[in-house]
Amino acid sequence: MPIDQRPVTGLRVLFRHKPALIVIAASIGLLGGLFSPASAQGLFGWGNFWGQQPGYSRPRARPAPPARPAVTTVRENPAPKEPEKPAPKETPAPPARTGNGVVTITISLNKQKLAVYSDGVAVLRSQVSTGRATPTGVFSIIQKDRWHHTDTGDSPFMQRITWSGIGLHQAATTGSAALGSIRLPEPLARQLWGMTKVGTRVIITNGEVTPAAIANGRLFARRKEPAEPAPEVRSPAKIVESAHNVFNTIGRKREAARPASKSGDKPGDPALDAYAREPATSSEVVRSTYDSFDLRRARRTRSAPSGGAVAEIRALRPGPISVFISRREGKLFVRKGFEPIYNSPVSFAEPQRPLGTHVFTALDVNDDDSVRWDAVTVPTGWSRSPVRGVAGELPSVGRPSTAAEALDRVAIPREAVDRIAELMSPGASLIISDEGLGPETGTGTDFTVITR
Repeated sequence: MPIDQRPVTGLRVLFRHKPALIVIAASIGLLGGLFSPASAQGLFGWGNFWGQQPGYSRPRARPAPPARPAVTTVRENPAPKEPEKPAPKETPAPPARTGNGVVTITISLNKQKLAVYSDGVAVLRSQVSTGRATPTGVFSIIQKDRWHHTDTGDSPFMQRITWSGIGLHQAATTGSAALGSIRLPEPLARQLWGMTKVGTRVIITNGEVTPAAIANGRLFARRKEPAEPAPEVRSPAKIVESAHNVFNTIGRKREAARPASKSGDKPGDPALDAYAREPATSSEVVRSTYDSFDLRRARRTRSAPSGGAVAEIRALRPGPISVFISRREGKLFVRKGFEPIYNSPVSFAEPQRPLGTHVFTALDVNDDDSVRWDAVTVPTGWSRSPVRGVAGELPSVGRPSTAAEALDRVAIPREAVDRIAELMSPGASLIISDEGLGPETGTGTDFTVITR
């Protein structure tokens, strides 16, 4: 068989057609490059075909920010937290003055407020709660009881102003009180307790009142004591010698008066003989002088009537005096230490015109024996007819007088003025009123004037 007619098999065919094979291989390589995963994703979006996640192309990664230098912070141990303190309760402002001043308390029923004045200057204000039966008028503290207890409950820091049951005490200030007492919050009750004393004046009115300074020639002044002769100045030796002579004289008189003993040479009482003959020392003389001298008794003796005995003049109780002038009674009354000591008739100009109710308080006594006063006018709302009423009310025509007018309308006997002037001191008071001695003025009270 000729070589050209042999069957074409295997590599012989490939090598016979070499140019065609080269073209086919190049075409396959080109197609493989076109259909790579990256090309397919970029040209046709077939990322999923090559095993990639579906979606958009991946964003380019941003360059990482430059690394910051490490900073090491040294922290101290934190201080332990203090436990939170509870908010302090609202406490009234402390008084601006100490207890040396003359204290006056005013209470307004309409405003439900209490004010404390020391020497006429307001030092404390606070809310209070009063009852529908709280009276208006002029009162004073007549009893203080730190732990007051009644059948209806406890009333701490109770300060009584009437024996019929009216007083100031600690209690809840919310709600309405059925009785007439004045209820105080606890901080106020405690503070007021330390500022007052028995005899402190309490004025209760519907509106607010304020003490005002007043100067009037008819107000009482302190009368100067008459000058006493200066005592003779003697040396201690002279005092001892004088006392020795006195005791020797007494001893001789006792020996002369003593009956002789039976034997004639036996002495009598050895104790009396020793007492009579022993000389006294200067300290014993001074002590004896102080024990036997009573300044108050000496002054009472000097001012006593010539025909009266000193023993009949009783000692006065301590405390400032209170003077009450009543148009209803037509008299002037004086009390000292809640005890009546003197009264005198007085007269009035324009007797049909009401006086009103006015409280004058002596704040201080000056060096020249003049007295510094303040005054409070208590509103009374007089609207009385000139005809005497069913309760024996005074006929009253016109408006009430002011404090200064009331002083000018009262005529006081000179003897009464002099006796009051002898007893004047800081804290003394004068009340001028149309009212009389009511049932609340009694044993163990100051003058109590009820205006409603």
